[in-house]
Amino acid sequence: STLPIKKMETSPPQKQKKPKKPKKPKISQELQPNDSNPNFDLTKKQTLSNLQQNKDDKSRAGQPDPQIQSFLETINKKKDFYTTSSCAGRLLVSGNNLDSYSVDFIYVNHELSDSSFVLRSIHEYLDTSASPENSSKKNTEIWLKMESPIVAVCSRNLNAGIKLINLAKRIGLKNTSIRSITEKKVMIAIVDTQRIETLIGSNGAMLVGEDFIEIIVRSSNEKLKKSRERMEKLRILIDKEIDG
Repeated sequence: STLPIKKMETSPPQKQKKPKKPKKPKISQELQPNDSNPNFDLTKKQTLSNLQQNKDDKSRAGQPDPQIQSFLETINKKKDFYTTSSCAGRLLVSGNNLDSYSVDFIYVNHELSDSSFVLRSIHEYLDTSASPENSSKKNTEIWLKMESPIVAVCSRNLNAGIKLINLAKRIGLKNTSIRSITEKKVMIAIVDTQRIETLIGSNGAMLVGEDFIEIIVRSSNEKLKKSRERMEKLRILIDKEIDG
C-alpha cells in the first residue's frame, strides 16, 4: 500500500503595506470663515502704495483705467478689502501668430468704439502684413474680443469674501467667484458674463464683411455699457452695505 501524499500547506504571500499618504487638510481646517492674515492691514497698505506709484500694475497702460477708478476707490476704503489689479473692460482686435505665438494689438479701446476706426486699424494691419518684410505674419489669425470689466480683490477673511460675492451676484455679475484661498489671503474676481470673442481674419485676409464688423462692434458697445452699469450698481451696494 502507498501512503497518501500530503499537500504542503503554504501561507499566502504577505502583501507589503504601502505607506499611508498624509491626508491633505480641508479648507475648513486651513482657514476658518473669520480667520484672517494678521498682516492683512500692512499688506493692504503696501499694495495700495505700490499701485498708486504704478509699481505693481501689469497692464499695458501701466496704471488703472480711469473708467473704473471710482469703483476701486470705494472697495479700497473698506477695511476688509483691497484691489490688486483691474480692467475697465475693452474692445480688442489682435493678430495672433500661429508660428511664433506672438500677439499684435491691432486695436484697443476702453471706451465705446466706432466701427469705422476698428475697420481702418484692421485694414492698416493687413496692408502692413502683406509686405515682404512681414512674411512671418502670414500665418496669423485676427480675433475681435469684447471683454467685461474685471477687478481682483483680496479679502480679509472668507466671510467677508462671500458677502462681496453675494452682492455682486445680486445685481447680475454672475461670474464673480473666489479664485484662491490660502492662510494668507482670499482672492476674489469680480467679473460679468458679458463677452464676445470671434475670429474675423486669417492668413492676411478678412473672413467676414464690413457689415459684420459693424454689427459686432455695436453689440460690443451695448455689452460693455451694460457691464459698467452693473459695476456702478455694485459700487453703490458696497458703499451702503459693507462696513468701512
